[in-house]
Amino acid sequence: MLPECKICGREVPHSRYMEEIGICDACGIILNCKVESIQEEIGKCQNAANAASSPDERIKYLKLMLDILYEYKVKYYDNDVDVLEQNVEDLIDTVVDCISEAKI
Repeated sequence: MLPECKICGREVPHSRYMEEIGICDACGIILNCKVESIQEEIGKCQNAANAASSPDERIKYLKLMLDILYEYKVKYYDNDVDVLEQNVEDLIDTVVDCISEAKI
């Protein structure tokens, strides 16, 4: 029996399966690109939020961060595929807290 990818659901040969995280190599390549993009975009949004001159502008960038993290959570973390160094749920909670503080 061939292993099934947790992301795309396809059965793949063992030679094309990443056993340690349970996904096929094609989804692994996409995941790698996604994580690089997440790190880059989160950094940009965080810098922009910190430099924001108004609470509304700060909230706009924080919401972008939240969208990025939530997309990762739904597609990967909720499917038991997690390669981020930090816990995505903790990151989401931190951003939500920052949004709440920015509204004050």
